[in-house]
Amino acid sequence: MRADVSGPSGAGVHGFHVHEIGDCSAADFTSTGGHFNPTEAPHAGPDSDPRHAGDLGNLEIEDDGTGSLELDSTMLSLDPAAPGYVVGRGVILHEGEDDLESQPTGAAGGRLACGVVEMADVEGLVDEIGETVDAVEGSTEDAADEVEEAAGS
Repeated sequence: MRADVSGPSGAGVHGFHVHEIGDCSAADFTSTGGHFNPTEAPHAGPDSDPRHAGDLGNLEIEDDGTGSLELDSTMLSLDPAAPGYVVGRGVILHEGEDDLESQPTGAAGGRLACGVVEMADVEGLVDEIGETVDAVEGSTEDAADEVEEAAGS
């Protein structure tokens, strides 16, 4: 999984977690509930076992307000029948660093930013790529015809 964050003030290291509910309506984002934890495991780091499915560790925000995180997780899934189904869940960037130990949430502080995991429109993206390839192929064929015509003149 990959997360790209932009906009938050407060450069530094921030806890980053998947939360139970994909609802960012509360001003303090508590509407997302607690960490996503279908196995009822203790809080830990993303490389620990056991851990919450939503324990993604920390994300570093740069001075320009951007940050990114890449990691693999076998505990999160895009399969609606799987216990770790992540689509529709909340994603929280916390005010402070997750210590990866304190229970139940890693002492990462309040909630700084909120998002909701959504499934990308892969079919639409494939259609867009196909249209772009067709346009490039058409332009290439037109250019080749023009070169042949110019060479024959």
